Amino acid sequence: MRLNLIYYTLFYFLYAVALPASEIRSLKFLSDFTFTTATKFARTKYGGISALAIDVKSKKMFAVSDDRGDFGSPRIYEMKLQNSGKKITPVIKKIIYLKNENKKKFTKNILDPEGLVFYQGKFFITSEGEEKNKSPPRLLVFNLAGYYLKDIQLPSKYLPDYSLGLGRNQEKGRNGILPNL
Repeated sequence: MRLNLIYYTLFYFLYAVALPASEIRSLKFLSDFTFTTATKFARTKYGGISALAIDVKSKKMFAVSDDRGDFGSPRIYEMKLQNSGKKITPVIKKIIYLKNENKKKFTKNILDPEGLVFYQGKFFITSEGEEKNKSPPRLLVFNLAGYYLKDIQLPSKYLPDYSLGLGRNQEKGRNGILPNL
């Protein structure tokens, strides 16, 4: 089995579907792509991408922005991957704004989306939280439309001690899902 490797500016994304290491025989670099910092989609600045996920069935790629609300509400970009045979190019198709428990867009400085997993038709997003308003790190689950479904309780050892004066981007922020082994 061959795996495809896509280089995304500072991020590396390995497309694999829970394969045992013994089945991976080779990796092949396919292409690279970069969005400029001036890129806008639907009047929203594209950028601050902290994680990528892919839906193999639909050939869609999702990118979560770690914008805390400075340039728009916390969001996921849905992209379609176009393969010309020589180059793979992501094309932004839409923005999925993340909505809170009240079905409203999150207000500024509540979420700091960092990690993104797409699994069984849902988005699992980690948020570093925000020290200013004591918003703790969270692992949240959203549907495809960006509506909040639930929080997954984090063990207390992963919650911050705000008395230590944690600064921005000093919390845990990545996530992943392992198949039942």
